[in-house]
Amino acid sequence: MTLRAVADCLTVQHNSMRWHLGNKQGLLARLAEPINGSGAGHAPADRAL
Repeated sequence: MTLRAVADCLTVQHNSMRWHLGNKQGLLARLAEPINGSGAGHAPADRAL
């Protein structure tokens, strides 16, 4: 494996991780909105965490 291939692999993994974290934050924010609006939707967010 060349150094270039290793670097590309790490870059892909890093970008994938960043996307995953960003996506998870967006999902939590969407789950939190109804909870903040009304106390009704609390259980789904607890399960998601």
